[in-house]
Amino acid sequence: MNLKTRTKVPLSFEHFVHSLSDRDLSTCSHHYRLQSSLIDLKHIDFIGSYERLEEDFHHVCKQLSIEASGLPHINQHDTQFAFEEVYTSELIDRVHALYHVDCTNFSYEPGDIFS
Repeated sequence: MNLKTRTKVPLSFEHFVHSLSDRDLSTCSHHYRLQSSLIDLKHIDFIGSYERLEEDFHHVCKQLSIEASGLPHINQHDTQFAFEEVYTSELIDRVHALYHVDCTNFSYEPGDIFS
């Protein structure tokens, strides 16, 4: 569905990103809302990340004084998404600008999607 016209037409990733510019990302659909608006950051003492999932899991277990077993890898896929096929340098900058609050709160830099 096209976000602007509500019609069912194919929407490229580039057009999707540009269509987000017209939205209030702190109140829009939870599918692309600012993550910072979904949680109360004032009452959190640790934010883990998917990129450091195993390391952050062990950190939390240590803080809670519980034994850290290995995390199971569920829904494992043989293929990996190639971000560089859809993200141009302009789109990286645009997404970073749109989600600047999240990038700041969660310590993401524009090039982090490729690491």
